[in-house]
Amino acid sequence: MRKTKNIFTTMAVLDFFWNPKRLSFVLWIIPFVLIFSSCHKENTNPEQFFTGKSYFPLKTGNEITYKITEINIDKASAIFDTTVYQIKERVDSIFIDASGKPAYRIERYYRTDSLAQWAIKDVWSAQVNDLNAQKVEENIRYIKLVFPAESGQLWNGNAYNDLDEQDYQIVSSNIADTIQGLAFDSVLTVEQQNEASLISKKYAVEKFANGIGLVYKEITDLYSQSMIGSGIPIEERVDEGTIFIQEVIGFSVSGIERTSGSH
Repeated sequence: MRKTKNIFTTMAVLDFFWNPKRLSFVLWIIPFVLIFSSCHKENTNPEQFFTGKSYFPLKTGNEITYKITEINIDKASAIFDTTVYQIKERVDSIFIDASGKPAYRIERYYRTDSLAQWAIKDVWSAQVNDLNAQKVEENIRYIKLVFPAESGQLWNGNAYNDLDEQDYQIVSSNIADTIQGLAFDSVLTVEQQNEASLISKKYAVEKFANGIGLVYKEITDLYSQSMIGSGIPIEERVDEGTIFIQEVIGFSVSGIERTSGSH
């Protein structure tokens, strides 16, 4: 009896869809169902989500030129020196590092100003994986970014070296910024250190532009025993300290070339 009932049910379903009008509607709607299903799969694919790796692009041939300003203060010795020069970083080639992972050789060039010739200064390296972006500077490996690169992300930038633990934090992302006359639509800021007291200030920050890379870096280390409690900012009563500022003034990255008009 149940078998007979199933046969009648099957015949009823076939009869329903065999109706020319209904069949025409079903054939008409199938392509839209397939398109919707395809789009849904694309939108839920984890690879489609923004990771922030584009803030740290690595491609052979990429070049970024920086203006470097170094300030050295030693009040007791009457030293108030300011040195300005230029550094160019060029992604030269890919190699396999000691851990067996692909990395990029970064050649760094030095010149006193735009009229001087470039001379090789040193060689660094960098690499990106699904978790973070690393850069080896003067044989010291730092974790520059972690992914996804979102505001609030906190990590130990010295996790892969022998230095003391140092908290890095993304304090802002996707913010428009202008550096040395060059405008960027989306800049991410990593605060590497921010310690201040009446007698000292230690501040370090790096900014990365989407699709370009590092566009600004600052390291400030100031000390003062003068006029403590006067309300005067330590920057205006420094006894000794150093300030390092690195600002992008030109780049050629992934076919995009721009130069600051002031240099």
